[in-house]
Amino acid sequence: MNFKTITASLVLAGVAGIAAAQPATDAAPAAGTFSTYTRANSGQYAARPHLAYVRTGNQAVDNTARAGLMALHEKLRDLTTIDIAGVVEIDIERDDIALFPMIYWPVGENAPTLSAAAQKKVQAYIQMSPAHLIVFDLNNMGKGLGNMGPLRHMLGDVTLRPLTKVREDSAVNKTFFKAKDLRGTFNYNDNILIEEPAPQGSGLEVVTSVIIGENNWSAAWAAKRSEARDVALRAGVNFVMLAMTGNYKLDQADIMEKDSQKNDKKNDKPQSGLPQLDKK
Repeated sequence: MNFKTITASLVLAGVAGIAAAQPATDAAPAAGTFSTYTRANSGQYAARPHLAYVRTGNQAVDNTARAGLMALHEKLRDLTTIDIAGVVEIDIERDDIALFPMIYWPVGENAPTLSAAAQKKVQAYIQMSPAHLIVFDLNNMGKGLGNMGPLRHMLGDVTLRPLTKVREDSAVNKTFFKAKDLRGTFNYNDNILIEEPAPQGSGLEVVTSVIIGENNWSAAWAAKRSEARDVALRAGVNFVMLAMTGNYKLDQADIMEKDSQKNDKKNDKPQSGLPQLDKK
């Protein structure tokens, strides 16, 4: 399916009240390293995983993306055994994006169309799933995912598998935290798209290579320490775990959930296999 011809059933209703992404002036300090991509450091990127974000040229947006991913890196270090070395700013036209397991990509209304070479690079990246994930975070100015024109325009002829709305039982909601939503600064969970999973019983493994939303995740990750920020960081941890482990971690989550259900019946009291993320 060509991205230009996404079916009408996936064109979602607009939502009101979305503001433009703002720079994180009070970003919480994060450990780790930040760098701009250089070819000389490509060996380091290959040896140890780094999180990456696409440079937009908008300084406020880029600063927020950097601060947000640095905060997410710190959260991953504290909660998981995944050895993320740091955060890298990449030029989507010039740099080798295949080295990065997850790419955070803020998309503005005036994003230019990628060159033919960059389109081929993005196409190859998303076809490497599992182990590669792009999070497209749209700044839709209150127009909802029904206004995906800027993203379609930017991607040009890049082809995605059929898209579907994220559901509570989707893999991304269970890779580390058992989450009911994937909120950022906003909580438009009904407006998050992922690639359709393989039909049950097909024997095929399909792990989404893209997440498309408008929750302004990086600004939430980079905000002052608060319960809301922590909830948003949990969504980010799930993104990275999906990129790094695919359905392996999901399989473990399903096993733990089934074990928990058995314990519930046996002990007649609530138990949970994974941390529960309550919807606020």
